[in-house]
Amino acid sequence: MKICINYYGQPRNVGLTRKIYDNFVHDQHNEFYILYTTWTTENIIDFKNLFTSAHINQIELPNITIYNDIVTNYNLDNTNPYKSIEHYVKGLYIKKMSSYTIDNFEKINNIKFNFIISLRTDIYMADNRLSVFYDYINNNLNNNIFLASGPKFDVHNEGAEPDTICISDKQNTFKVLSQFDILKFCTLYNKNIFHPETSFKKCLSYYKFNVINLNFRSFPEPL
Repeated sequence: MKICINYYGQPRNVGLTRKIYDNFVHDQHNEFYILYTTWTTENIIDFKNLFTSAHINQIELPNITIYNDIVTNYNLDNTNPYKSIEHYVKGLYIKKMSSYTIDNFEKINNIKFNFIISLRTDIYMADNRLSVFYDYINNNLNNNIFLASGPKFDVHNEGAEPDTICISDKQNTFKVLSQFDILKFCTLYNKNIFHPETSFKKCLSYYKFNVINLNFRSFPEPL
């Protein structure tokens, strides 16, 4: 199988990212293609050294002023004082841009991925190796979205799904990555509160995806 590993965002802890790939994602039976979408302001030297065959697409930061209506009309996620709506807007924007990276890579290289693993660069994993599920995933794509079993931070009691890893075919993955249209999902909230895992749950429900939580856990990078 040809499997796309779709990284996006800041490099964060690159050594940890490589460890996750080697210990939990990679196997000897499939072809893996590392794609990475990040900002032009990021230093990618360490990432390139660790993933020498990676295809990297660096993009400009969005002009946040054109999203002032979003920034001013939606409440700050009060569970994390270090994050802002601007932070979330940029995070959703880089996810959307990673879909263009994937699409262009397939066209230029005349390749079609069996499925795509969208994987954040700030996590670590526990429990089972992700690779033990690959045959099962490939045989059960349909309208399914495969996620880690946890943790699920339902801080607003409106439902939540972990957004650290998301696996599906290209069509479904692109719908998830295009979650950048956050007004569509934020207006589904009762209190206009924007929180990543709550928003992700709303996105999955909006598209009526069948969520399958696989038996492994992913976590934000330990401090």
